[in-house]
Amino acid sequence: MSDEKQDSAWFRHRDSGQVFEASGRFLPDARKNRELEETINPETAVKMELDKREIKYQPNTGYKKLQALLTEALEAEAAQKPD
Repeated sequence: MSDEKQDSAWFRHRDSGQVFEASGRFLPDARKNRELEETINPETAVKMELDKREIKYQPNTGYKKLQALLTEALEAEAAQKPD
């Protein structure tokens, strides 16, 4: 996932789960920090999950709406599973 020509990257803190973007002079330090793991943009992750479930959305849909669509899909899946 590392690309030396990248201007920025997304990271998740291993303990708290907080996701953030590091760029510029902070990027090399973030990559060296053992408490962080490089991840993908949260919006991209949600879009990938929606695509996997073949849920349609508009390209310019905001992150909160995308998250709501995914939450709705996950709740529907959970409701269909037998106890």
